[in-house]
Amino acid sequence: MLGNQDYLEELLSYDPGSGLFTWRIDQGSAKAGSVAATKATNGYLVVMVDKKYRSLHRLAFLFMGQEMPERVDHINGDRTDISPPTSHCRHRCRERRCSSG
Repeated sequence: MLGNQDYLEELLSYDPGSGLFTWRIDQGSAKAGSVAATKATNGYLVVMVDKKYRSLHRLAFLFMGQEMPERVDHINGDRTDISPPTSHCRHRCRERRCSSG
């Protein structure tokens, strides 16, 4: 669960052209208009909302009005790429063999 989309859109703005998330309001030490991203130890970009880390590549699906898949993979292998999901992400199956691949 990533949280309420309306609430997230009050806090964050997403620019599909640049792939950047920015804060709409001051959030802790981050000022409105500043880039909302921190690189996690696993290499993915995240943002903290309500004391929980949210993966930006997953939030991009919500902000683009797409259905959230169970798992997401970066086709280009770049875990920091949060440009529009249709350009670099694909759905992944949980099973080793997957016919929907």
